Amino acid sequence: MKKFLVLIVSAMLIQPNILFAAEGKKMTRSDICKKNYEKLFNSDWNPNVGSDPEMMAILQKYIFGEVGVTPLEVRETLYQCAPFIGFPKTLNAIGVMNEVFKERGIETPLEMAGTTDEKSRFEKGAAIQKPLYGDEISKALEGLPENMGEDVARFLTEFCFGDIYTRNGLDVKKRELMTISILVTTGDTETLKSHIKGALKAGNSKETITAAMIQCLPYVGFPKTIAALKCLKGVI
Repeated sequence: MKKFLVLIVSAMLIQPNILFAAEGKKMTRSDICKKNYEKLFNSDWNPNVGSDPEMMAILQKYIFGEVGVTPLEVRETLYQCAPFIGFPKTLNAIGVMNEVFKERGIETPLEMAGTTDEKSRFEKGAAIQKPLYGDEISKALEGLPENMGEDVARFLTEFCFGDIYTRNGLDVKKRELMTISILVTTGDTETLKSHIKGALKAGNSKETITAAMIQCLPYVGFPKTIAALKCLKGVI
């Protein structure tokens, strides 16, 4: 898994305008994969590696398409994972990211991107959360013993929206799209329903959300992706 994550982070750092696509070119899928792989990793493409070269060839041809973001966007994409998959997995991914940055001569740590402090995190978080989600979480958690639901709702506002969504590097529209991809991966269709609505309110089109879900397909498989697409269809 770590090796695969290194490959993906490396690919994300390549600007998309230097990659090859089939448009206007008489190239086979293998030709496109070969050229993109060699451009991305500065080495000859050889699908005949590993204990199962046939699967490796299928994987490489399927995955390598148009990608490319800045180091800050890569980091913020990983930060966006924390409220949804927890700190341990997120920290592991950030460790891999920093290894790739070091290999590519990118100085770390990157500049700080937080915009809140202890006094403002709730207020700024609520300013993002309420237009997208209202008070649905606090209502859903009403009636828990000793009003502990209120604490959880506050944690969500302060941490998820206050600490994370307010950060520089990705706007709310992109963060909602990243969250869609995270929830497709985890298979949490109930939470996905809410975030589809939130992503639409944030300015993402239903076509963009659909494409983001399909982009998850080679990484999470057909069952989770199709479940997410059915969820999307039900919402829109």
